[in-house]
Amino acid sequence: MFTDVAATYGAGDLSQLIRKRYDLAFSLWLNSNRSRLRQAEIVRLGALTAVSGGQGKGWFYANTDTREEAISQYERHKSQMNRESAKR
Repeated sequence: MFTDVAATYGAGDLSQLIRKRYDLAFSLWLNSNRSRLRQAEIVRLGALTAVSGGQGKGWFYANTDTREEAISQYERHKSQMNRESAKR
């Protein structure tokens, strides 16, 4: 468990966390697959963005915690891109 959590979230002071807050350490371990998948999706979308030249909604869904936050950031990004293209 220790190595999985350390690899996903960084070593920090995990031994102390495990001794004092085992429930928290266990919940981090349970979510480690989700965290690794999320990071992999961020990298995949970053590579796709570099090739295609634009960020789709998936980029914002992968980088935010809630659907509402993703939509808000995506709309802000779209309006900023529209303003920049209008300047040209």
